[in-house]
Amino acid sequence: MNTISFEYPEEKIIAIKIYLNKKSLSLEDELLQTMDNLYEKQIPANVREFIELKGIAEIRDKKPVKRAYKRKISQEASAAQKSEAVEAL
Repeated sequence: MNTISFEYPEEKIIAIKIYLNKKSLSLEDELLQTMDNLYEKQIPANVREFIELKGIAEIRDKKPVKRAYKRKISQEASAAQKSEAVEAL
């Protein structure tokens, strides 16, 4: 995730927050929705699909690595314990 910051007149921000609050809305949620709309409007569908698929693949790739790593550590610990037990005999 990235953070975007920009300058905007304080009076306008206060007014926006007041009127959004009356509608039980938040400025952050409204800005996120606006960014999503801008993204969908400006980025071609095939590029959005690629980015989505890439994100899903990265999530899938990360999980098995962690599991495999944990399994490897467990196996190494088990092998070390067996080795120590044999040496003790």
